[in-house]
Amino acid sequence: DVEHEASPTLSRRSTSALFKNLIQKARKPSHSSPVGVSGTSASDSSDGESSCQSATSSNTHDENHTTNMFKGLMLGSKYKKSSSSHLLSLAGPSSPNAVTMNRVPSVGGDIGSEGTTITRSNSETSLAEKYGKKEHVLGRGGHAVVHLVCFQNSSKKFAVKEFRKRRKGESQKDYVKKLVSEFCISSSLDNPHVVKTVDLIQDEKHQWCVVMEYCCGGDMYTRIHDGTLTDPNEFNCYFKQLVLGVEYLHSMGVAHKDLKPENFLIDSTKRILKITDFGVSEVFRAPFCSVSQKGKGCIGSGPYIAPEEFGKSEYDSEAVDVWAIGII
Repeated sequence: DVEHEASPTLSRRSTSALFKNLIQKARKPSHSSPVGVSGTSASDSSDGESSCQSATSSNTHDENHTTNMFKGLMLGSKYKKSSSSHLLSLAGPSSPNAVTMNRVPSVGGDIGSEGTTITRSNSETSLAEKYGKKEHVLGRGGHAVVHLVCFQNSSKKFAVKEFRKRRKGESQKDYVKKLVSEFCISSSLDNPHVVKTVDLIQDEKHQWCVVMEYCCGGDMYTRIHDGTLTDPNEFNCYFKQLVLGVEYLHSMGVAHKDLKPENFLIDSTKRILKITDFGVSEVFRAPFCSVSQKGKGCIGSGPYIAPEEFGKSEYDSEAVDVWAIGII
């Protein structure tokens, strides 16, 4: 469990005031730069120790710090130039000025009319040869199944997301476009609060799989519902790490668009939260571009979807992530 050094005065009233502040500030349009975010980079404040320590500081500092991080997300972080110029947007018509991939790989590894094969370290190396055999299922979703993989008698483990087969009526191009989009986004991210994507490879059945770091602490949804997450100080620790992770995504021009407890994994120390699953994420601002593109359509999960997504108008993709954080 997470070690706590917090003052016992961290009360429900403090949390209520924090959310009241958040709601009030969200209603006030502003074009100023983010408050409380620009002075602290993700690399400076996102390791588990510092996150947990900052989450357990005094009442006033804790409330102001978290409120300022939220305000920074709501106002929109200033664009920070990134060396990750290979970050690609495959969002389609809703992002006309975003970087697009004109050549997409064919799933079987063959060179298609519009595509090329996905670059891998060795096209003949299968998943089992490189990372080990699939063990038990870690999770299932509408688009993929996640397995634990490892070599026998090895302590090095990975989580492998095996994508579903192409649905009837779904074009090869659309299928591969979604697969490559998720990989290009997730593999371009490097932050302590984002699950690390290691590789894109085929298994023995020639199904494409994304290899990721394995977080053995489980997901946040399970911890909430099995009653093991009850300490307010632990809430604050994880909550601040979530905000830092989303701040980083937005600074990279990426909107997650499916933030929910099921997509927050905990590491082996049970101190560090990591965001996962970029299956419906979009690039709202391409690398080295200062113009943000609007989102369109209803994307996400149930109660975490922002109201504006149900309309026909375009919306700010960053804002829908912040809405989801508020619901969480």
